Amino acid sequence: MRDAIINILGTAEASDSAAFADSEMLDWRDGVKGALLSDGILKELDHARAIECDGCDNRCIEKVRIRKRAGGSVIATVYCGARDDIGSVNVPLDRLRRWGIDWDRLAHLVCKSLGASGPSENIVPRRLWRLGGNNIDGMKAELFLAVGLERAGGNDLRKEIRSHASLPSPVVIIPLKKPPGRFGDFRFVCLRSIMNVSNGRSLFSLDELAIVLGAKKKSKNAPVVVKTFPLSAGKDFTAVAMTLYDGGKMDVNISGAGSEVYSYEDMGFADGRRTPTTPNDLWGVLNAFAQFHGQITWKDNIGSQKERANLKKQVSLVSSVLQTFFQTNESPFHPYSKEDGYRTRFVITDSRTNR
Repeated sequence: MRDAIINILGTAEASDSAAFADSEMLDWRDGVKGALLSDGILKELDHARAIECDGCDNRCIEKVRIRKRAGGSVIATVYCGARDDIGSVNVPLDRLRRWGIDWDRLAHLVCKSLGASGPSENIVPRRLWRLGGNNIDGMKAELFLAVGLERAGGNDLRKEIRSHASLPSPVVIIPLKKPPGRFGDFRFVCLRSIMNVSNGRSLFSLDELAIVLGAKKKSKNAPVVVKTFPLSAGKDFTAVAMTLYDGGKMDVNISGAGSEVYSYEDMGFADGRRTPTTPNDLWGVLNAFAQFHGQITWKDNIGSQKERANLKKQVSLVSSVLQTFFQTNESPFHPYSKEDGYRTRFVITDSRTNR
């Protein structure tokens, strides 16, 4: 899977006209093609106008001729230019299909997944997007997505980033590797290091971004999501209802997909520093949301003083765990407001307070 992502990003970054044929996509394993199509990151382009002719062994590139037969069906052919005795060669229509990266859609998903203030703004068509600001584990950051910094016009992109950045040391997300040359105080993050594909969805990890930027250390005791309950395509957190029970159990229901009971360990809320494990602080925050029917304001006297002081950070971490558990880039919370505080997009209740 990682090799497929590297190949896709590298090819797409090299040229604005980069395209993938159906035959190439057959080599993409672990659901990469399905995830990129489902999330709209791959879009279909105009069909190929010239392809390799397989009429003989010379492997010439020939122009495609498309015509309609009587009755309306379409036929594609190439003419073998190497051997007159072969002449016209039929071409399966699927061989003409081409796909490319929809960078606007990718920028939108990265912006949304990483919690940038957004919405994503395309500054230079197909080359540069401003994603907005975010507080990443206490580190203020302004995020950009840049494509083809090594290509012609790369220096102009650098100037555009500088002119649009409102904070020093902008974070520039790039497909594969840091370009050569001097870029001042820019902080580069490779998209491949924060991107993953799982259960038919493309995921972008805020935790990995924090680790790459040095705002967070990779911990051996970090919570691990043991099980997942993926949201299917077309569904978001409004389709989710959760009920908290004694013993660290949560009944999780997705409309149309049924319900399952999971433990705090299953969902990724275990404190890995202890054996046997106990629920971590984030499970306590999720418990508080259940107690207050999915809404917490600064007025609510919940949890410890430390939890209240760190509520913004805690909610961000809970969001990351839930996104992994439900295998989605969608945010499980509404944007924060002073009036409403933090509100879940899903329904959550505590069975112990509703007896």
